[in-house]
Amino acid sequence: MNANLISAPPQPALFQILIAEDDPDHFTLFRRAVRRLTDLIDVRVARDGQEALNMLAAGDIAPRLVLLDINMPKLSGLEVLKAIKADARLAHIPVVILTTSGREKERQESQLLGADSFMTKHVNFKCFREHICALIESYLKGERPA
Repeated sequence: MNANLISAPPQPALFQILIAEDDPDHFTLFRRAVRRLTDLIDVRVARDGQEALNMLAAGDIAPRLVLLDINMPKLSGLEVLKAIKADARLAHIPVVILTTSGREKERQESQLLGADSFMTKHVNFKCFREHICALIESYLKGERPA
């Protein structure tokens, strides 16, 4: 048989996520949670809001989901959210706001700016992992949780 006619099976497409998180401990928890879910998720990290916008604007990444910590240096998660939703090239990307506080005012402002979801970070790793895995699984299935 001609070797040129044999091809490897197609590789499944990676589900790319951009997470903007300035706290290394929170990012480590996030990466551990994702790793337990599947190997098909490519996690990209921005350490502040400005870096997240720079990565998106450069077009080097094409995330199918963006997770933004609400309190970051340079630009807050809400400022990044506003910029994403104002850019026609990026506005279709689902954005989840992450916070440690869970204040209702933050949730309402996030919704007004176009956030697809809002998640309070749990201090307990098991609870955090369960919530983040459920959130990502819903996006992998094409669902958008409230």
